[in-house]
Amino acid sequence: MQQLTCELFFVSLLLMPLSMALAGPALVSLLVVYFGRMPSDEIAHPLDQPTEATVAA
Repeated sequence: MQQLTCELFFVSLLLMPLSMALAGPALVSLLVVYFGRMPSDEIAHPLDQPTEATVAA
């Protein structure tokens, strides 16, 4: 049983670069889409909208 655990550990280490290569571009593309939408959301909902108090002053 201990030998099987040791073998699985080394197999997972060997396959780690492959899994990172497959998951990396997907993660980067999701981040690009998310951060790419942020400027349009800021235009639609600006954080520095003038309030009635600043307009009256």
